[in-house]
Amino acid sequence: MRVKTLVSLLTLLIFLSGFCIHNAGALPTSSVSLQGNVGFVIDLVFPEEARPADLITHNLTLTATTSVFWFNVTLVVKALVDANWQQVYNVDIPSRSVTTDEKIYEQGTFTVPKGAHDRLYCFVHVSTQAYTTSREASYIFYTTQIRSVTYDELLNDYNELLNDYNELLNDYNGLMANYSGLLADHKALLESYDELSARYSALNPNYTLILDQYSSLQTAYSSLNSSYHSQKESYDALRADYDSLQASYSMLNTTCNALRTENSNLGRLVGSANSELSLSRNLMYAFIAAALVLGAIAIYVKRKKPPVVYIRKQEV
Repeated sequence: MRVKTLVSLLTLLIFLSGFCIHNAGALPTSSVSLQGNVGFVIDLVFPEEARPADLITHNLTLTATTSVFWFNVTLVVKALVDANWQQVYNVDIPSRSVTTDEKIYEQGTFTVPKGAHDRLYCFVHVSTQAYTTSREASYIFYTTQIRSVTYDELLNDYNELLNDYNELLNDYNGLMANYSGLLADHKALLESYDELSARYSALNPNYTLILDQYSSLQTAYSSLNSSYHSQKESYDALRADYDSLQASYSMLNTTCNALRTENSNLGRLVGSANSELSLSRNLMYAFIAAALVLGAIAIYVKRKKPPVVYIRKQEV
């Protein structure tokens, strides 16, 4: 059954191989980018492969790298037919002024000549005029690979697929051998399963006993957990009271500190007033003492003053 499946797969692969080879339109594209000192970057996208008589397209994109007042771009594509190069496409892009980063697109579609082979020859000539500077450049490169499918190529593909089939067949034989080994392992594992099943039957009563003990412990745990939550609620209530008292204590402590500060300020004011009072008292004592001294001096001077003699003059 497995061999028949592999043969069917091989036939399908051969059919798909021929289909893919004869449909060049499904092949991927390739590109080339040309850069030079002519004020343009030239990008050309083309199919990687094609067959003679296929209709293919070359997409040309010109990107201005600077402002150009005038330009001329020529694209020529040739195919090698037998030993001669045959022109299959030629275009001159109309000239006009362009600005920096402006793009110009040209799509060239043509049919590959019958008998063409190798890669297509591509020639691009660019001439530009920017301000007073004239530039020109030419580029030669090769694009699409033209090839025809032959019986020998199909035969080679068939031989490669046949080799793949033989490898798959060998892999199948190896997998069959592995399967036989795995089948033996399965039988051994089945015997082990029977042994483990017997041990399970013997251990199941102990499991039932341990399960009952677990149920009892679970009940005790539930009771303790309920008590824990109750105590937790009481603790939360006490904690709330503690926080309230702590807030009151903080407020009273702040008030006490403020009163202490005010008392200290009043003490300084009283000390200052006492100092001023003491100074005033001392000045008063000094003033009284000075007054007494001056009075005593005045009395003393008055007592020591000589008597005054008045002489009366009589007229004759």
